[in-house]
This record gives sequence, C-alpha cells and structure tokens, in this order.
Amino acid sequence: LEQLDVSNTEKRSHRLQGCLSAIAWLSGGRLREVNISGLSTVSGADLIMLALTSGPRLKILEASSSLSQIRHTDPPVPINHIFSVANNISELDLSCCNAFVAESPDSRGLGSFPPTVASLRLDQLSLTSDDLLSIFSLQQLLKLSIVGCTNVTTRDIWHCAKTYSPVLLELDAREVEVTKPWSNVLEEIPSLLRLNNRRTARGTKVIKEHVRVERWRNGGRDPKNAGKRKHDDGSTATSNVAAPLNIHVGSRDTEPTMTTCCSILRTGFSKDLHTEQEMFACGTCSIDSGRFVCCTCATNCHQGHDVVPVGYGYGHCDCALLSTCDSLDVPVSR
Repeated sequence: LEQLDVSNTEKRSHRLQGCLSAIAWLSGGRLREVNISGLSTVSGADLIMLALTSGPRLKILEASSSLSQIRHTDPPVPINHIFSVANNISELDLSCCNAFVAESPDSRGLGSFPPTVASLRLDQLSLTSDDLLSIFSLQQLLKLSIVGCTNVTTRDIWHCAKTYSPVLLELDAREVEVTKPWSNVLEEIPSLLRLNNRRTARGTKVIKEHVRVERWRNGGRDPKNAGKRKHDDGSTATSNVAAPLNIHVGSRDTEPTMTTCCSILRTGFSKDLHTEQEMFACGTCSIDSGRFVCCTCATNCHQGHDVVPVGYGYGHCDCALLSTCDSLDVPVSR
C-alpha cells in the first residue's frame, strides 16, 4: 500500500485512534501519499508513528481541517517531531489545522518545515512574521498558499521575498491585508507564474512557450481541437477551461526556448488544457497512477530507470514532488 486516502470518512461511530499507525505498520513502511483531511480524532501520536514507520518514503501529507483534538492528547506530543522523522515530505497541506500553531505556550508559531517541501498549503492559519520567514527560507519551495491568513500583510510577504529571493512559481495569498502593492511583491519574486490564482505576465508568456515546445516536439502540428470540446451532434464549442492561445510555431527546424528544463517551470501546478504534454511513468520511482514525469525529466532525471510513455494528457510534472529533479535550476532575471 503506497497511497492512503481516508479523508472526510469520519463518523461518530468510528474510532480512528491508532488506526493510522496500524495501517502504516501493516503496509511495511511503503506509504508514500497520505490524505487524512477532515479527521479530527487522529492524534499527533498517530502521525508520529506514521512518520516513524514510513520515514523518508513519506512524500505527500494532506491534513487540512484535521487534528483539532491534538491539544487534548495525553501526554501531549510535539507535532514538529513529525517533520524531524519524516524529513522528506515534498507536498504538505495543513490548512485550517490550527493545532499545529498552538503546539505549546512557548512556541513561536509553526516552527520549521522539512527542507524538501516544494508545495505548501497553510490556508486559514494564524501565521506570524517568523512563520513567513521560515517558509520563505525553504529553497525548494515552488508553490505556497496562505489564503485567509489575516495576520499576514503584503508588506510581510514583500519583506520575506526581499530577504530570501525565493523561486516561487505560484503564490496564493488572497484575503491578506494589502499594505504594499502586489506589484512590489512581483518585483521581488519575478519567477511567479500565478499570483492569487491568476496568471502573471510571465505566466502567460511561458505557458505560450510550453504549447510551442510541445507542438515543436510533435513536428509543428497544432493539437487537434485545442481548447475545444465536441458535442453529441459532432459540432465543437470553445471550452470554458482555457481559451486557444493562437501561437505561431514557425519552422520545424526552429527550436523553441525552455526545452531543456522541467515542464513545471512552464505550466506551474495548473492542469488546464494548455498544459497538455507527453507523459511518462517511472516504475523505479513509483511515479504512476495519475502522476507522471515530463519528457525532459524522463531523459535527464530518470535516465536508466524503468520509464515508459503513457500517452498525452493535462497536468504538471511530478518529478520535483516525488523524485529528485535536476531540471529545475533555471535562472530568472529580475
């Protein structure tokens, strides 16, 4: 068992205490993705047992709106011990989980996160300026969501970005207090493709380049019915998901730019129609079952692995989340 999703399955008649650690032990430490969102009776001790059993194999942990009773555990368990054991987590969701903030009276917020975190979601939490500094110091962070964190201001975000110069691809900070223009934040994080769930000027430019790259790899042909969907009567209509970009590919011999980097630097974490690309599964890294690596990562990062093509589809490359991506080091000019 590598993927466990028991989100929102809790009922008053269910007693989930101890179940998570038991499942982790019975799976032989092979759990890689765990979703316990909405389970308030799961304790910190359960998560620490999960971390101890899975160790560095645990990559993805979604625990939004869970652990509301962690302060009532007896004896109390410091929640940050989870990250000292499961120190290889790349995707973490702690939205609406204020139990992490109130770890102890002497705690100064959330504390530190695993240095491997690439996607972090902390919506509706009482973040402090120290928390933000800790978050922006994560060198591998590509996506950050702090929607509804009303204690945070745009000046705090600007200050943290100016201090650490992160290479964020997506930042969602809706509902924070605007004390400094968002344009100043963009100046400090020029790598942003999406800001507050909207594409930036750079995001629009690179997604066009992504479409151009994929067309060039396919011999310069336009994707069939790009941005359209078929009706039962055979007619077509423009999809509401993404409008056509009308990109000129040019000569087949003219190679576009950004062909040697991971496609996530072009698509971000979006899954709309413009993110269509060739997908590869890696059996060696267990990147399959709805997740994939892009063409560049299949060649560069997974050379010698059990890699097989699985067709074309929409989404983002998961190499940076589930493996060690060597195709992300692309300079961004300010």
